[in-house]
Amino acid sequence: MVLNESQLNTSIANIAEIAEDADKKIDVDQLLNSDELTFQKLQKPVATISFTSSRWFVRFSVKNPGASAEILLETARPITNRVDLKV
Repeated sequence: MVLNESQLNTSIANIAEIAEDADKKIDVDQLLNSDELTFQKLQKPVATISFTSSRWFVRFSVKNPGASAEILLETARPITNRVDLKV
């Protein structure tokens, strides 16, 4: 997705993919360099993952052709233990 005025304040659910790491074996750096997890497209625009002890990864790709280097990402459910963003 290319960030532009029409994309601001919209959901990225249509381009996001998720993967579950139930055993918490993979950290973010390993994830970037391995194919151990299988990512799947979100099936619904608003996917709900109930409370779980699994580690979940979400990935999506955006391009920012604008002059601003800052992008704010907002999650709808702020109940998370930890969020890491890798660019």
